Amino acid sequence: VHAALRRALNPYLVPPAVARLRPSMEALTTWFLDERIESGAIDLVTDLANPVPAVVTLQLIGLPAANWRHHAELFHGMIAYEPDSPELQRALANLPSLMTELHGEVADRRRTPRDDLLTDLVELELDDGRRLDDDELVAVLWNLIGGGLDTTTSLTALTLLHLDEHRELRRRLVDEPDLLPTATDEYLRYFSVNETLTRTVTCDTDLGGQRLRRGDHLMLSWLSANLDPAVFDHPDEVVLDRAVNPHLAFGVGVHRCIGLHMARTLFRVLVERVLARLPDYAVDHAATRFYAGNPELNGVVTMPVTFTPGPRVGPAERPF
Repeated sequence: VHAALRRALNPYLVPPAVARLRPSMEALTTWFLDERIESGAIDLVTDLANPVPAVVTLQLIGLPAANWRHHAELFHGMIAYEPDSPELQRALANLPSLMTELHGEVADRRRTPRDDLLTDLVELELDDGRRLDDDELVAVLWNLIGGGLDTTTSLTALTLLHLDEHRELRRRLVDEPDLLPTATDEYLRYFSVNETLTRTVTCDTDLGGQRLRRGDHLMLSWLSANLDPAVFDHPDEVVLDRAVNPHLAFGVGVHRCIGLHMARTLFRVLVERVLARLPDYAVDHAATRFYAGNPELNGVVTMPVTFTPGPRVGPAERPF
């Protein structure tokens, strides 16, 4: 099932397909920045780094992008807040209506196929000849939306925070924009927003002196790997032009993140536009809040900034 799903998703996420989406990413980033640019203040999480990936992800799947806030608030809240917090309970209140919406979209594609990713999933034949049932399709959508929304949001927010704290790095990126590709992988390595994932042991073995048996569950720390001094020189520093960077921020093996090209491209667009249009942004550190109580994901809940106001540069019409 996993292999069949990846075959269905790959055409939408290979580099040429992602490159065709870049103009839409740029238009969305411009529009959300335009909404705040004249005020001289923006929350780089809730006003930019959260909505843009949400809209891009929903458009990619074929879901109504105008409903981005419904999805973003649920997934952002589930990840960002502690289990018994009122913020999490407010986010979870959206869950029943979201599940109803996803089931409705699946039913709609069964009745009326479209030229979109969701229709391809509905019509996908697995190796045994069967098709995914409604619950399986909703589970796939859940993973696609969750994977597309908060990971790029977190990487963007943490990077912009770091660039506020290290103004010399910000100035270098502004002066040398060709560094952004290597800087992208360096920030992926440095922050590793998916800090850990689990794997199931497939056969009895010894690892680091520990006896592991088939069926045991193993937690892998991508963050620890990406800070390994045996692999990376100066692992605790951000080196914007790091030439060799075999980081594991997207995982490794058959489960390597299928959206890695999308994440890299969207991150670059967001950072490019912020540096170009808000070059003097200053983070309100006292008001910045980070994820609480999440052992697997690293990110920012809210990050207000101020900057010199500027003019709108895009059309007033909402591009979604």
